[in-house]
Amino acid sequence: MPAGPPPVSTPHSGLRVMVVDNEPRVTELLADVLVADGQHVVVAYSGEEAMSKFEPGAFDVLFCDLSLPGMSGVEVLRAARALDPIVATILVTGWGGEGD
Repeated sequence: MPAGPPPVSTPHSGLRVMVVDNEPRVTELLADVLVADGQHVVVAYSGEEAMSKFEPGAFDVLFCDLSLPGMSGVEVLRAARALDPIVATILVTGWGGEGD
């Protein structure tokens, strides 16, 4: 008897994502969207908090705001990549141009 078709899997499903932003509404909205898509999310509201939670191999993706008080987003990404060189990193900003 044939075993049937193999289960369908989505390679992006179940990623371990850290979201870092000092704006709670932005952080929570992004976390809600990612969780609804099946991702596992840890949030941090500062660079220092992010690095206290970050461990090598614990995250697939680090999504970080550029403009954080204290430790900047660039500093967070550099520190995280020093601990885990293969973690995917996304650096974003809400800074707008003229007319925003």
